[in-house]
Amino acid sequence: MIGNLFASVAMKVSAGIIGLLLIFAGIQSYRLSERTEERDLARAEFHTEQAKHAVSLASIESLMKALSEQNLAIQGLKADADQRVKAAQEALGAARSANNAQAGQIDRLRSSASQKPSDEPCEVSEKLKEATGL
Repeated sequence: MIGNLFASVAMKVSAGIIGLLLIFAGIQSYRLSERTEERDLARAEFHTEQAKHAVSLASIESLMKALSEQNLAIQGLKADADQRVKAAQEALGAARSANNAQAGQIDRLRSSASQKPSDEPCEVSEKLKEATGL
């Protein structure tokens, strides 16, 4: 009888322990499924952010390429402008030199005209005869 009593109590204790283990396993299974859902959401968010990052990097790369092309174009335009400024300065120097030469000729002609009688023709250089706009 005592053996049956212990067997009955052991059976109830075993059933209680098994019941508690099943409840614990159910709770752990529920928590694990929640964590799995959170992990899946985090992975999806991570992949979304990776895709956004890739798009941003591609945009930055295309903008940097366009900026580099514009910088090269600006450098070319600057070099062209520098050449034009240099050519304009050289042309201005040549024009000033020609102007000074012509001013000298004009002064010589005026002085020779005042020294010679008015009925004699004055000397005119060939360069001055070919000049236009006088």
